[in-house]
Amino acid sequence: MRLASGQLRLSATDLGNHLACRHVTSLDLQVVRGERVEPQFAAPDLLVIQEVGRRHEAAYLEHLVAMQKLTVENLGAIKDEKKALEETLRLMKQARR
Repeated sequence: MRLASGQLRLSATDLGNHLACRHVTSLDLQVVRGERVEPQFAAPDLLVIQEVGRRHEAAYLEHLVAMQKLTVENLGAIKDEKKALEETLRLMKQARR
């Protein structure tokens, strides 16, 4: 959960957290609004799960390029949300040609 361009942005994790515990949503909203400091807790296995996820994503992207002959663009370096959206739309229009 985060604020971007004045709008609340929710992720799939936010939905899962809400279904598991509605109070977590209230706490997360307080953090986003600056009313509470985000707790500095991380599950011990979190780093392992994140690394497995990164490796899986990299392997899948490699598969798309090598086996499916698709072009993959990495827009991760674009931090400005508006610019990222503009570049995404430009690439989508380019792909239709």
